[in-house]
Amino acid sequence: MTTKKHRIISQDNIDIDNYNVEHRLREAIANLPIEQRINLDLSKIYQQLIESFYTYESHLANFVFDRDMHNIIYSLGFVPTHSEMNELILAMRYHPLSRTTEREEIDAEHHLIHIYDFADIIIPKLLKNEYKPADEQYLLKCFKKLDKNNKNYLHKKLFVQTMSSMEDALDANESEDLLNFLIKNENLSIENLPDFFDYKRYIKHLLPQRHLIYLDLGVAK
Repeated sequence: MTTKKHRIISQDNIDIDNYNVEHRLREAIANLPIEQRINLDLSKIYQQLIESFYTYESHLANFVFDRDMHNIIYSLGFVPTHSEMNELILAMRYHPLSRTTEREEIDAEHHLIHIYDFADIIIPKLLKNEYKPADEQYLLKCFKKLDKNNKNYLHKKLFVQTMSSMEDALDANESEDLLNFLIKNENLSIENLPDFFDYKRYIKHLLPQRHLIYLDLGVAK
């Protein structure tokens, strides 16, 4: 897949009221049942949030563009569906507490997301372990839905075309990268059928990056 180059933000360059973000985190933890609070590492969660967000910081301090929020959410280990992802981002873009007159002047179309918008929406999801990645068996069900003839393999180009035509579609560069990956990795190919690939091996190969092969095919989890 195409890799984006990110800004590297040092802690010294992050102009942020740490108290406010940590305060939001502590409040969210306080609202959890006591049995869920016992093993939470506050400093680790806080660091995870900060690093994920500031990797994509925009030209304005403490803001990211909404288009980068997908990658931020994925970096936290979340794999929401297409509709769930849109709901999360919309909730951040239109966070009622952040739509001040000053904010409207610099972001009339609501494409910027502030660290506080992000924290308020994502912290409860993170603490409740929502949107966790699909496991191997679920992904296998998704591929089997594409495998109409139950042969345990799929045509490389047709698979890429399918991924490029879905609601949460790959763009042209991602499609090209995926096809090249399938072609170059001979261990995925089927003997005497070079145009096909073994999707069970494909799942195992890419399982650490599940969001790259997430198929929103209406398969019950």
